Amino acid sequence: MSSNQNLSKEEIEKLFKFVRGKYVHSKDVQHEVVDHLASAIEELQSVDQSLDFDSALNEVYGRFPITGFSNLVEEKAKHMTKYWRKKIWNCYLNFFKLPRIIATLAIASLYYFILSVANPYGAMISLVLATIIYFIIIYLGRVDRKKFMSLSADYLVVAGYTTSTYLLSGFLIGIWTSTIFKFMEHGFTLAASEVSLSIGSNIGVALIFACFTVFWYATVFVFPQLLREEIEKNYGHIDELKVA
Repeated sequence: MSSNQNLSKEEIEKLFKFVRGKYVHSKDVQHEVVDHLASAIEELQSVDQSLDFDSALNEVYGRFPITGFSNLVEEKAKHMTKYWRKKIWNCYLNFFKLPRIIATLAIASLYYFILSVANPYGAMISLVLATIIYFIIIYLGRVDRKKFMSLSADYLVVAGYTTSTYLLSGFLIGIWTSTIFKFMEHGFTLAASEVSLSIGSNIGVALIFACFTVFWYATVFVFPQLLREEIEKNYGHIDELKVA
């Protein structure tokens, strides 16, 4: 946010109160709108020095549509969700590029080893291992998850991040749940018949399990850092967000 040196501290506070009264609830959006209003008011007063603060504010607000700031807030929300969805997805895809793909392949190799050595029980063992890893990672991320959920109620930048993360997580959990049921049935069938998976099937299953494991890891240890960097870069003026 700019310094707005021409406006007093009391006038800036009036702008925040005005913006809150127009149903702009997200505090980061409030800062943006106040910054816009303050700059526009300063510009008007620089042209007409006899123009008082309230008259200038009314003139600036009159430039907005009859819906006030609602369209602006709605567009900001859409943009933020789209922004985070793309940013998080691109970050995840980096696990399939150098240098992170080395870690992804290492995880896939571990699953492949289990599938190959423990056949015909490898599918079931790998499924149990991946599920245990999932719950451990989710447990380790409980502090950040609680913190972000609390901040998302007041800050659109955090709300967009949490919404996008949960949408992608929900999508993958749905696939994972389906995979669990299929592999439980398939795994029991293989174990009962003592039939081993083919090498191609082992590779495919190992890669699928590695993709899921990498995503769970990223949700706790990688994606939150994206949010922290975003806050530091664009929202450093908001003290409450620094705790993220």
